Amino acid sequence: GSFFSDSGDAAVAGVCRDHEGKLIAGFARSVKADSAIQAEAIAVVETLKWLLKNSSAVSDEVCWEIQTDQLELVQVIRTFTDQQREATYASWEEVFEGRIR
Repeated sequence: GSFFSDSGDAAVAGVCRDHEGKLIAGFARSVKADSAIQAEAIAVVETLKWLLKNSSAVSDEVCWEIQTDQLELVQVIRTFTDQQREATYASWEEVFEGRIR
């Protein structure tokens, strides 16, 4: 994710590579955000949504690895309390339910 503080404009993108690093597919879109960390969090969620919607581009039988260079976001995720984890899992369930419908 990238973020422009003056306007609140942001861009998110996801790149899907195979185990050898070969490009399989990807996406990019414009969004609104309040901070760089929010833009990166949106990028992670949008990447997961994209992967779920485009399962033909990505094998369902492999684990997905999401990478980010936003250390603050990683630290926030790692320090979630149990209550925050439960709320986050509820949000992820909403994302995953979109695949079932």
